[in-house]
This record gives sequence, C-alpha cells and structure tokens, in this order.
Amino acid sequence: ILIDAGFSSCLSRCKQPLTVEAHSSIRPLMQHIAKAIDLSRPVKQLEANQTRLMAGINRLRIGVAILDSFGRVELANDEFNRQVDAYSALSIDRERRLILSQDHDRQWLDQMVADVHKHGHFGARPRKEAITVGDDPDIANTAEIGALCIEIAPLERTDELGSRAFNGAVLYSLDTTQKVAFDPQLMAERYTLSKTESKLLGFVGQGLSNPEIAEARGVSVNTI
Repeated sequence: ILIDAGFSSCLSRCKQPLTVEAHSSIRPLMQHIAKAIDLSRPVKQLEANQTRLMAGINRLRIGVAILDSFGRVELANDEFNRQVDAYSALSIDRERRLILSQDHDRQWLDQMVADVHKHGHFGARPRKEAITVGDDPDIANTAEIGALCIEIAPLERTDELGSRAFNGAVLYSLDTTQKVAFDPQLMAERYTLSKTESKLLGFVGQGLSNPEIAEARGVSVNTI
C-alpha cells in the first residue's frame, strides 16, 4: 500500500493524479516492484561485504584464487591476476579454467583439485607444489628463475559468495621472485629470538642460503 501510494505521489508531481484506468494498469506491477525492493537490500549488503572482503584480499602479496570443482576461477585477487599476466606458466582460458603450461604441472593441478581433501605428498595440508617460472625453466639457480609456491586447500562453504554448498578449492600462490620487506627487530620481539637467532634472521632476510650463512659466521652448515 505504501509503495502504491508513493508511486502515485511521484507521478502526480509531474502529471495529474492517476486516473482509475491508469491506476488499474499500474497495480499489477506493484508486487513486482515491492519484490525487487525487498531483494535489493540483502543484495546490496552482500555486494558491500564482498567489496570489503576483496579490498582486504587485494592487499595480500600472496595470490589467491577460488576454484570450483571443475577448476574454473570464480574469484581472484590482484596479485594472482598479476602472476597470470607475468608468467606463461599460468593462464586462464575462455571458460575461466586455470591452465598450467607444463604437462606435469597440469596433471598435478588436476589431481589436487580432484583430491583436494587428501593430504599432500609429505603429509602436509594444504597440498603444496612449486612451479618454476622465468625466462628459461631449463636454467637453474639464476636471478631470472623463480618459482610459484602453490598451496591448495578445500573450500566447502562460500557464504560470502552467496553459495553454501561449493565443494571447490582455494589456491594460494607465492611468487618467490618478488622481494619481501620485513622488520628483523619486530620479528625478533614477536618470536622471542636470541641475539644469535636474530643475526641469522638478518642473513635470511638478505636472501643468503644456509652454506652462505655458515661461511659468513665461520661455523658449519649443521650448526646453522
């Protein structure tokens, strides 16, 4: 009734009050207008929640992609899209399926998505794998070569996306070619590190390997 009266009032501002015939023709539309208004409120709230959620996910330096049970990308953050654009090892086809260029990587991904509830090769969960990326995958130990460290975990419920029964997976991808900024002092305080451990953390932050740290410290690799 309120919508009906409001509709008539809005029309009467620019035209004469509705006639009986016009009112009769408009009345069947009222229930549909009321339904649309009723549905728009939770839809707008859902959109606002998802916008806030994506704003937070987009701040991560880890790529995040939500895959359905067929391996199609339902949602991806900015970092994952950057990785797809940067490396030929990853691509998304017209059907939004995630494709890996190498056969063994592609077989691994298919198996991981199909058996997402199982543990990884070494008993770890989520399931993990490293995919080589760079100008030439056949060249190892060069500055141009890195890896995408990929983890896959089950995602059964996606209330934020409007679907309770999803049975898909969430894929995390860390690009090891990107530098990581961290505060050694803050890390030392957070994890209550000793002075020696803090120094070792500084070496790790410089990207040194265990043998390189051992040489710099004048001790054995086992000690490190």
